[in-house]
Amino acid sequence: MRLFTTSCLALATALAASTVPARAADLPFEAPAEAIAVSGFTWSGVYVGGAIGYAFSDLDVKNRGLGDRFSYKNSVDGLTGTAFVGVNYQFDAIVVGAEADVTIGDFGGKSKSCGNGAPFNFTCKANADDLFGTVRGRIGYAFDRILVFGTGGLAIGGDVDFKRDSPFGAPFDFRKKSSGTRYGYAVGGGVDYAVTDNVIVRAEYQYVDFGKEKFTSRSAVGGTQPVEIEQDAHFVRAGVAYKF
Repeated sequence: MRLFTTSCLALATALAASTVPARAADLPFEAPAEAIAVSGFTWSGVYVGGAIGYAFSDLDVKNRGLGDRFSYKNSVDGLTGTAFVGVNYQFDAIVVGAEADVTIGDFGGKSKSCGNGAPFNFTCKANADDLFGTVRGRIGYAFDRILVFGTGGLAIGGDVDFKRDSPFGAPFDFRKKSSGTRYGYAVGGGVDYAVTDNVIVRAEYQYVDFGKEKFTSRSAVGGTQPVEIEQDAHFVRAGVAYKF
């Protein structure tokens, strides 16, 4: 009897053990989930865009003639429009690039007194060319879709036309008009934000300085006067660009 009981227990144990692999095989098998590749935004690429803004510009004229010195200073403020194109290259969080732009605005000065008091109450007016451009380098730091950048480079502007009207007539009336190109520098900074992978909005500030230009103005009767012109401007802008 004891031998029979022992044999039954051994047989039951063997049968139970043989059913474990079968039951394990019947369990559903789930393969490990595949890793999902997430591609982050990159600032690398070419972009084109436009901006509108406001300019605060100072236009100064000084006459250096012997015994006939005068000065003319005018603040020329107004709306501006800008078209720009650029390229960026990103490595890690650092973004470097280059950008060129062309801006149009009304930089015409107002007629105002520039004499030394009665009876030398001259009237002066200076107009800077309405178009100018810059070619700049850029460097920035990217916080994913936000790019904080600084910029600096060459500014290129058109000529400044100048005239002085005198109460004494033509010998003291001076004019200067030519097609010379002026060169200066531009520095600034701003923030770009990538709304989508292709659409970027921007807020920017630029300072442009064309330095001093010396020239000789001529009167109606052939007389000359040495004149010095200086112009700088502050620009605030908001724009949008398309990144390819």
